[in-house]
Amino acid sequence: MRKFVTMLFATIILLAGCSNVQPVQVTTQTIQPAGGTLIVTHAGTLTLSDETEIFAPVSGNVMERFAAEGSDVTAGQPILKISELGPHSDLLQLKTELAKAKTDLAKALAANDESAAELKLAAEDLQAQVQALEEATAVGIIYAPKSGRLGSVDAPLGMQVTANETLIATVGNSNPVAVRFEVSAEEARLIATAQGLNVTLKFDDGTPYPIGGEIYILDGSTAEATFDNYDGLLLPGMSVTIELDGLNVSNALLVPANAVQNRDADNFVYVAENNKAAVKNITLGDKVGTFYIVKDGLKAGDSVIVEGVTNLREGTPIKN
Repeated sequence: MRKFVTMLFATIILLAGCSNVQPVQVTTQTIQPAGGTLIVTHAGTLTLSDETEIFAPVSGNVMERFAAEGSDVTAGQPILKISELGPHSDLLQLKTELAKAKTDLAKALAANDESAAELKLAAEDLQAQVQALEEATAVGIIYAPKSGRLGSVDAPLGMQVTANETLIATVGNSNPVAVRFEVSAEEARLIATAQGLNVTLKFDDGTPYPIGGEIYILDGSTAEATFDNYDGLLLPGMSVTIELDGLNVSNALLVPANAVQNRDADNFVYVAENNKAAVKNITLGDKVGTFYIVKDGLKAGDSVIVEGVTNLREGTPIKN
């Protein structure tokens, strides 16, 4: 009898605890078949258009840089010098000593110090040693393959590079600028067949750039949107959003990508049913912007949870 009473008391406590579970705040979106045209967005970063990548032609260390990132270069202009791998540390040491010798000489000249003549000879000797070692160890100079704006120069002095593998820099056009982003095969098809597609660039704060852009499919999975760089306002490296208004999607059931969860290679979403979260396993098609095409598992009218899914489980109480 005592055992029964104990179990009954524990059950009452458990039920009382369940009744005090606080509903999770969520945001839902009702799924409806897409009709007519659709607006999709892509996050991206501004880059130079018609970019050409420059790879190290030889292996070694970066010895000297002749052009700064963001500067305009002409075809055939030297950009970088590469030295042999071994003697680079000796060259850096000599350059450090030369810089100090020049500083000491400048101070002595300013003070009319008698040691200036001796310091001048020492600096000239070090300069000659640096030049000789540079000439002896130089194994390659990288030239601009075409005229344009020098993009990212990921090659600090002393960096070790590998022939035909290390990306040194890019050269492209600063007007127009470009934004590249990945697209699915279906979205590439929709872009290619769209009539009167409006391409808009928006800054981080949502402000739209006043000039519309053009969009191209570079290959089966990459799109490039280009924009006239009015007054140089668009700078490479800026984070922006590209909005495509006018993709012709008809009768496809679309689910927001942020609602889709994955577990053990299976895709699922949470839907709101009777103020509780319910799991729906789904089969996805291609991605279109920030949406997925749903092949199976959802129906029109389902209320999919798009925010607040972190703490959800099957049957979790929810509120909108």
